Amino acid sequence: MPTRRRSVSAPLAVSLAVAAAALLLLLGFWLAAREFNQRTVAAQGQNLRERLLLRVAPAITALQLAGDLLASAAPGRPTPADARELALSSLDNNPGVDTATVCDGAGLLAMAVRANGGMLLYVRGPNGSTGKDVTDGARETPWQRIHTDATPPGPEAPMNPATGELCGRMAAATDTQAARPAAGRHAAAAWTDVHPLPTASAPTNGTAAAAGKPSPSGAAMTAVVDARGRQDGGPRYMGYSFLLDGLLASLALGLPEDARVLVTSPRGGGRTPNETPSLAEDGDPVREAAFAAWRAAGTPGDAAFTFNAQGARWWAQLSPLTDSDTRTFAGVALPQGLLLRMLLRDAAIPLLLACGGLAVLLGAWVVHARRQRTAGPDASAPMSDEALRALLAGGESDRLEFKSTLRHNLSSGKHGKEIELAALKTVAAFLNTDGGTLAVGVDDRGQVLGLAPDGFEDADHVLRHFSALLAQHIGVEHQPHVRFTVRVLDGKQLLLVECAPATEPAILNTGKEEEFYVRMGPTSRRLALSQVMRRLRGNGAPPE
Repeated sequence: MPTRRRSVSAPLAVSLAVAAAALLLLLGFWLAAREFNQRTVAAQGQNLRERLLLRVAPAITALQLAGDLLASAAPGRPTPADARELALSSLDNNPGVDTATVCDGAGLLAMAVRANGGMLLYVRGPNGSTGKDVTDGARETPWQRIHTDATPPGPEAPMNPATGELCGRMAAATDTQAARPAAGRHAAAAWTDVHPLPTASAPTNGTAAAAGKPSPSGAAMTAVVDARGRQDGGPRYMGYSFLLDGLLASLALGLPEDARVLVTSPRGGGRTPNETPSLAEDGDPVREAAFAAWRAAGTPGDAAFTFNAQGARWWAQLSPLTDSDTRTFAGVALPQGLLLRMLLRDAAIPLLLACGGLAVLLGAWVVHARRQRTAGPDASAPMSDEALRALLAGGESDRLEFKSTLRHNLSSGKHGKEIELAALKTVAAFLNTDGGTLAVGVDDRGQVLGLAPDGFEDADHVLRHFSALLAQHIGVEHQPHVRFTVRVLDGKQLLLVECAPATEPAILNTGKEEEFYVRMGPTSRRLALSQVMRRLRGNGAPPE
């Protein structure tokens, strides 16, 4: 019956090991894929935010210089004429800027808008007008056209809502900036939320506006510097606005296939109903689903989130464009299928190594199962008295050694450390070779003498003493490879120490030096240091 039980349990154990290893491999791959997805969308989002800022960096540098110029103006300056020249020169010198705006405590002072190959200019006069009437057909408008035939915004009103609210947005953006101006130098530019720009309509001749130029539905965001005066402390703000269509198109070029640019300003409770809340409100179902999932998750500022769109699973992440105070968030959304392809491409070698590790595990399990079968009906079960008698009757060998006592020297009649070390040399040799059994209380002929000469109080005292010797002279790390029990055979006690091959070299510490032993036939041989090194490198066995 024992043999039959082994033949059934071994294949089952191997099958369970294969299933467990496969499950662990799948679990590890799932965890690795999840971590990879989170890191990838975060890295792609960070890359997008950096490219977005680099896209506008030259203009931001010019904006900061213009802010310094405003901050240095004397009391009562800038005049409308000063602001007019500053706005116009800003557009002339910075091709990527779509609108330049100068505000003071009374609101909008001057604004230049790029439109259809030229500019539209607004300058506040002494009484709040442009300073002169500009006629567009039969209607008066506060806007001047400079080298353009585009129709100015709001021809029937002195200022449309988008224009009137921009200075308020610029002031709010600087108020939320963490850093404040110091020593006359303004802090890094703050950013408004996404907002509509006062834009031109189609040219008066009826032709379409040039590509990339402002459109009636144009949305933008504005970089602002706080340029309050050094002498009178009056509020002054300078802002450069960037239309979003061009920014989105340039950002999408650097993303993987099928990715989506996500930029939004979720806060901004003062938005008018027709205000565009994101840079990508173009009816794309993926972007709409991404923003909906982000809002449902509580608009996290750094955590990745998932959503479903167009029958696929997507991963996305949004973070503040510049710092925690900004009201504009940017990031990307990537389909899970794309992420999986990227993972398989990048992790091909680790996956092969994992499969190879699984194969090694299975091979080790097969070898272990074979060793278990050759060890007896059940190597983990205590040896029967009959089997023990048969073992002792076989005599000493490379896997079996007898010791008459554990600590008592029969020649001197006293306990001796040399007797304990002799037993431990055998244990170390078994650990360093193929394992084996040490029987203490047995003479060289295999006759049981018992442990009475050692003078132990009981069996527990024997086990505690041997455990302490093993820990002190060989090390506690090897105890899992050693099983020791006190057996009673023919009315006499003997200590049975069963050793398995150790995974690390077992060094015997005698108290004076460290020694390395291996089993060679029925004896334990001490190796020289050079022999130990060759053995550990696998370059040769010790000489016979």
